[in-house]
Amino acid sequence: MSDLKIGRLGPFPRVNKPVFIASVVLILGFIVFGALFQEMANAVFGEMQSFITHRFGWFFILVMNAAVLVCLYLIFSKYGDIRLGHQTEAPQYSLPSWIGMLFSAGIGIG
Repeated sequence: MSDLKIGRLGPFPRVNKPVFIASVVLILGFIVFGALFQEMANAVFGEMQSFITHRFGWFFILVMNAAVLVCLYLIFSKYGDIRLGHQTEAPQYSLPSWIGMLFSAGIGIG
């Protein structure tokens, strides 16, 4: 056997085709269901949202609080001084730019 590795050909060589096709079919299924059966889709999705928020709201709050605590630990521990990138590299965006981007993302998401 040869150790020669042959890459995939085509415009998207790194795309996992089975995963991509399954995702597209699933998303298109939701879109078609919502477009053709609007009232039923509204009832079904509303019931799903209500079930999830009533049954798992506590879990969401627990996970978000744990994530905040982990971030605070990382900020104030010895790991807070680790640079992401080269040691001599300047940040790509200034602090006001980061604040503006985070503010815009927060406003955009609602």
